[in-house]
Amino acid sequence: MDIQMNVPKLRFLGFDDQWEKKKLGNLAEVSSGGTPSRTNPINWNGNISWVTTSLIDFNVITHSEEKITDAGLKNSSAKLFPKDTILMAMYGQGKTRGKVARLGIEASTNQACAAIIVNRKFLSSIFLFQNLSKRYEEIRDLSNQGGQENLSGGIIKGIEISFPSLPEQLKIASFLIKVDEKLTQLKKKKELLKGKLFLSLIWMLTHLKLLKDNIVKMEI
Repeated sequence: MDIQMNVPKLRFLGFDDQWEKKKLGNLAEVSSGGTPSRTNPINWNGNISWVTTSLIDFNVITHSEEKITDAGLKNSSAKLFPKDTILMAMYGQGKTRGKVARLGIEASTNQACAAIIVNRKFLSSIFLFQNLSKRYEEIRDLSNQGGQENLSGGIIKGIEISFPSLPEQLKIASFLIKVDEKLTQLKKKKELLKGKLFLSLIWMLTHLKLLKDNIVKMEI
């Protein structure tokens, strides 16, 4: 009966297997990074991408503003994470906490980022990224329980994930990616329209002022 409750009412055709529910810690390796000493220049300006929570924004990260060296990686708690690792901001300013991103490159991170490497036998990284992205508010609430303001590795490992077979995961993830892309396009069009309307309004106000000034001059 409990397993049946994990199955959504709406599904893609061709899939009828039961869904499973497990804690994230049983489906993925969860760890964090570190920050090399900034007082030693040998640690910085190398070739290894170093990601901070400022770059995590429900996106795919393909570059970093800062880079560290092999020495910086070796002499700190920073780790090198593979492409497709899911990053979650454990703490940060404003709305940063709880946001997720997917690495599009091999990179290291600071200690404020949780790095989630999925067990590919059970979980698709793209499916997990979509799952966690849609649960942003829920995950932020977890960090507030018991007066704790930040997320932690333990809290993240305890997040329950409902998941179907890998083929269905990929089908769902692909669909959600297309939806997100469409929403992004609509948002860009909306912003573009706002810009055009603003310029039109400025033009109208400018010409109305000129017209008013000319009328005043004619009356004089």
